[in-house]
Amino acid sequence: MTIKNKPNTLTKAQLKKMIQGKFGLFLDFDGTLSEIVDVPDEAKLYGNNGDILKELSSFFPITILSGRSVESLLERIEIPTLGYVGNHGMEILTDDEVIFPSLAEPFLKNVGKAFEDLERSIQENKIFLENKKITISVHYRNVSDPERTKTELTPLIEKIASTHGLEMFSGRMIFELRPPVKIDKGTAFEELVKNKTLSAAIMIGDDVTDTHAFIAARDLRLANECDAYSMAVIDDETASIVIKSADFTLAGVQETNQFLSSLLMLARESST
Repeated sequence: MTIKNKPNTLTKAQLKKMIQGKFGLFLDFDGTLSEIVDVPDEAKLYGNNGDILKELSSFFPITILSGRSVESLLERIEIPTLGYVGNHGMEILTDDEVIFPSLAEPFLKNVGKAFEDLERSIQENKIFLENKKITISVHYRNVSDPERTKTELTPLIEKIASTHGLEMFSGRMIFELRPPVKIDKGTAFEELVKNKTLSAAIMIGDDVTDTHAFIAARDLRLANECDAYSMAVIDDETASIVIKSADFTLAGVQETNQFLSSLLMLARESST
């Protein structure tokens, strides 16, 4: 396991102290718990992450905080003892029911109409349109020239988003259309930390959308409200802002797996 100094260092003793308190672990899915794949529906948990997460959740609360829908996460993880927050905070699994925050729910019809416009406007069969009810994802990883496609699609998607009162965001070979409300992984992370009255927390993610949670973790720590830290899972595609925003980095999903394994060992030691 390698945790690169950026500028703080979480030692084994610090981690042990964190998990002995009221600790919570937050994780993205794609590029963090699962390798990035060409076809989103083919993503699955890397290695033995499922077994590790299942046992870790017996020691402290774990929340999957992802851009995927909750339904998509449940299909791929299937661990009922975890918490699930999808669509960058715009979906929350509560008592086996997916709840849309009141700020976002009025935009369900707008999202549906925007998706219809995208279907009519984008004919490239290697571009995958994903209707996630409260948000839309446009995946272009499989096209022959992703940079050119990004340049060509940007004005079209911006126009469709504007027409339907939505906002456009971009990430790793993806565009996203979302309601124009202040809900993101950062607001979701902060709200969950406070609702669970956590004394310590770690957020692990790999994409630009995760930086909102990274910044929220830093702000909570600096305000002495929660001893929260962030870890960026990096590879050759990682945006510089992701690395800059994180407290630490992990080299790919393999090191995420190693970190989770080490955390499980500490949790077992602390429980005896």
